Amino acid sequence: MPSRRVVFSNLAREDLHAIGVEGDGSWGRLRSRSYLRAIRDAAHRLLDFPEMHPLLENGVAELRKARSGSHLLIYRITPEQIEIIRVLHERMDAAGQLGI
Repeated sequence: MPSRRVVFSNLAREDLHAIGVEGDGSWGRLRSRSYLRAIRDAAHRLLDFPEMHPLLENGVAELRKARSGSHLLIYRITPEQIEIIRVLHERMDAAGQLGI
C-alpha cells in the first residue's frame, strides 16, 4: 500500500490564515505561530491512525473530525491522502460551514 500524505484544501489553508491573523491580534505572534504549528502537527499525526476519530454526526461523504486545541480538523481519508477539508472553531456549526 502506498504511503498516505496530508493535504490541506484551499479552504483549510484560508482557515489557518484566519486563525493566524486572529491569534496574532489576541495572543501575539509567537503564541499564535505555536498554536498553528500544533494544528499542523495534529493533522500529520492523523497519518498514524486516521480512522480513530469519529465521523461527523451526519456521516455525509465519510468526513471525520479531530480536535486540536479549540479547533476541529474536518478531514476525509482516501487511499492516497488525508485531505484536511476545513479547520473550524469548536463553536462553529460544522455542518453549516460545510454546506451539508
